[in-house]
Amino acid sequence: MKRRYLKILLPLALGALLLLFPLLRDLHFESAFLASIIGCFLAAIALANTKDEGRSFRLAIGIMGYIYIIAVPLFISSLITGCLTFDGFAFWVLLPAPSVFFGASIGRLCRIMNAPIPAVFSFLILLLCSLGVWMIEFFTLPQVYFFNHVWGTWPGPIYDEALQVSESLLFFRWITILWIILLWILPNWSETTQNKIVTFLALGCLLFSYLNLDEMGIITPRENLKEELSAHYQTTHF
Repeated sequence: MKRRYLKILLPLALGALLLLFPLLRDLHFESAFLASIIGCFLAAIALANTKDEGRSFRLAIGIMGYIYIIAVPLFISSLITGCLTFDGFAFWVLLPAPSVFFGASIGRLCRIMNAPIPAVFSFLILLLCSLGVWMIEFFTLPQVYFFNHVWGTWPGPIYDEALQVSESLLFFRWITILWIILLWILPNWSETTQNKIVTFLALGCLLFSYLNLDEMGIITPRENLKEELSAHYQTTHF
């Protein structure tokens, strides 16, 4: 009984601790961004270490529950101060939840595939996904905004309290969900006809989605930017 209460009190205490930091004390993007990272890595390590495959999905749900318990003090604080917004709530739905299941699917896959030290291997894969992919995009694309399966999104260096959930974020989180489905079913994809159908549907949807990243505002290649800024204007003096 004490352990059960402790599992609730610890995330509540962490949420209360976030109230001390100006950028993290509201139920909005910044706190959701941090929760996504914590939840993703925690879920990966937990699913990689569990020995009961039957508990995998429930364990992922439980970790997501703890992440949202952290949000309770932030929700109450935002409600009292009048800072609670639909977009802030939406960020907390769209960022942490998919990230937790993405991390869980990676950890579970590493365990089932008998990867060496699955928890460490999962951690390294997520590190590559979160930092490695971002660095490639940072040095090869001219954009200042980014999307990532681990931490959701980063809107760029210039934003304010009017930061809103975009269609691009919704589309990218759809891609994250497709990856979750694919990674979760991959170890047993050939066992049943249903699994095969789901696998090929997920692959097909992923292919279609990645072919439309630029059109959906996920990336801005230099070619697209040149097309948009190709016009040349000349005046009398310039």
